[in-house]
Amino acid sequence: MFYRYQLKSREFVIYSDLDKEFLRNIAPSVDEIYGGYERLFEMEPAELGRTSIILKGDSSDEQVVDLAYSPSLLGYYIPFLNLISVDTKPAWTREPAMLKQILLHEIAHHFIVTQFPAASKECWLNEGLAGNLEVTLFENGRFEYPLLNPILMGIARHSIMVNPQVGSLRKLVGLSWSEFHNDDDKEMDYALAWALVYYLLQNRFPADLPLGERIRGLYRMDRDLIVSFESEWLEFMRNFDLTGKLIDLARASPESPLGRLTPRWATRQLGVLKFLDDTRSAPALVSLLDSPDSTLRVQATLSFVRVLARAPSVAAGSAPLRLGRATVTSRLLDTAQPAGTREVLAAGLGDILHSDPNWIPVLIRLLEAPEGDVRAAAARGLSAGSMKPTIVNPSFWRKGDLAARTAEVTEWQAWWSSHARELGARDG
Repeated sequence: MFYRYQLKSREFVIYSDLDKEFLRNIAPSVDEIYGGYERLFEMEPAELGRTSIILKGDSSDEQVVDLAYSPSLLGYYIPFLNLISVDTKPAWTREPAMLKQILLHEIAHHFIVTQFPAASKECWLNEGLAGNLEVTLFENGRFEYPLLNPILMGIARHSIMVNPQVGSLRKLVGLSWSEFHNDDDKEMDYALAWALVYYLLQNRFPADLPLGERIRGLYRMDRDLIVSFESEWLEFMRNFDLTGKLIDLARASPESPLGRLTPRWATRQLGVLKFLDDTRSAPALVSLLDSPDSTLRVQATLSFVRVLARAPSVAAGSAPLRLGRATVTSRLLDTAQPAGTREVLAAGLGDILHSDPNWIPVLIRLLEAPEGDVRAAAARGLSAGSMKPTIVNPSFWRKGDLAARTAEVTEWQAWWSSHARELGARDG
């Protein structure tokens, strides 16, 4: 293969025109994915062979590609060649979180087809399982499997609500490869396949049965029996409460079988997803602001301000939500809180200033924080809001001339005094 760089492991070889440092950084994640899936599927490296993984594109590529609905659009797996190809031309697909999700999906195909070769022809099973596993969470050797794919759930539910006939399981499980990937229907087919596999894994096996055993049971499940579940599956989909499910996952104890990564992930989804019931999400996030898990506390804080930004009316007249907002402000300004936490929050507020300018005076005050990194993050946040020109050079805020920094802060304070009323904001 004619690529500038390659990186070899016992289970895979990565080929790419991306720079060597990028390959060195992503290789440990690929290695970890293989290790996690080997435990899940109870397979040995010798059974898997060595996979060729091609990361197409190079570091100069900046084009934008519409992801549409699933990372599977950016990659494919060819069983006969034991080859995975991933399109990394769009710069954002080289972001670690996105690239990991794409690799989770494609490497899952490799394990599924190797363990159960018939899955190479059963598209609903192959793509449905990969769609469930692409949301796998892993960190330092720990793997958790939420299975819930909120985007695909939204597409599947909408499709069923608009046209109940698309919920025909006999048709879905009988789709050939070309029929499944038809340009007009493949988005819906991926979502429905994910939804069917999710329903079967969650509802047709004992709750305490390990996921690997449930997957193997799914391989063996009679297909006519699966088709007979159509009415129950449709009812499950129509009544699925995504907001409630995410809240339950976010509130799960770290000592529960779900672990600690799933609550953090669910908490982030409550802030990121724009089609949830914010009147329920916001109070739930307030209840997590005092979580003993410091990472979850930070994520709950970021998600809470995002919810308030897109739906500021949810806090009107609500004492708990006003308290939540006050808690966030207090923590941002409290120098006893970890500087790293305050830095992340300050930078994150920049994304919501247009819809919620009440955070502007808080960031202005943080321009005078004792920690240089917090001052720099506050400046980035204010700049992201594009309210007025500001100095964003991190070195200026970390160790620049004190008089010059003071002049910049004074300018922001004067600007706020003259613009607060027209922005419809409260005095912070």
